[in-house]
Amino acid sequence: MIKLVASDMDGTLLDERSRVPQETFDLIRGLASVGVRFCAASGRRFDTLQEFFGPVASSMDFVASNGAQVVVNGILVDREVFSHAALRRLLSVT
Repeated sequence: MIKLVASDMDGTLLDERSRVPQETFDLIRGLASVGVRFCAASGRRFDTLQEFFGPVASSMDFVASNGAQVVVNGILVDREVFSHAALRRLLSVT
């Protein structure tokens, strides 16, 4: 049984104008109606992804910022951030 469908955005889901096609919203609603979650996975930020999926954003999940943020059922379940010390070390390497 399929429980989750995940898709990348650029070069996969977005149309030639870099928009989510209207029929995708209908597909996401259809998946939800049979108990299948849809997840957008992208290097883009979570707030930007929410704008892309406005009409259905509350009924889907997100893996944003190249996996640095994971939002399931509207709840941030994982977030990876650099510490100040790690950023200072990174700066000293460049």
